[in-house]
Amino acid sequence: MKTNNKNKFIISISLVVVSSLLLVFFAFFLRGMVDSKKNSVLAVKEQLALYERRIEHINELEETLEKVKSNDEKIRSIFIKENTVVDFIEDLESLAERANVDLLIKGVRFEGDKDPKPLFTLNVVGSFEDVYRYYVLLENMPYKISFVRASLEKSSESLVWKSLLEFKILSFKNE
Repeated sequence: MKTNNKNKFIISISLVVVSSLLLVFFAFFLRGMVDSKKNSVLAVKEQLALYERRIEHINELEETLEKVKSNDEKIRSIFIKENTVVDFIEDLESLAERANVDLLIKGVRFEGDKDPKPLFTLNVVGSFEDVYRYYVLLENMPYKISFVRASLEKSSESLVWKSLLEFKILSFKNE
């Protein structure tokens, strides 16, 4: 019976040791799996943060693009093209009405070999204040204008002034 008890005791101890070893092995196995999952989660978090930064950059770029579009439209409105010269002439006539002067467009010619610019020749007639107001309105147009010649003389009539203007439109796009 002693051998039987001894065998039972050895078997019991062996089972406890094997169970403990299995438990330790299982704990290390679980720890490895947890570490692996933890690393996977960290990698996914890093990718998510990267994608969030990319989305922020895309949103910033979209906002910048909207600003650039509005600036681009403003810049394009400054340039006169061949097909908008008539609109510019209508603007000159509108300014004459606002300034209460008589306007005669004597001519438009293109000067320059490489990049021709339109040269306008105008006669403006009115009171001194009105002719001066027309000058100011003309200068404040959204186009880049270079005056080639400007003369102002009092007519033989007491309150009438005559002005001869020549100017180039530097913001002309030849398309």
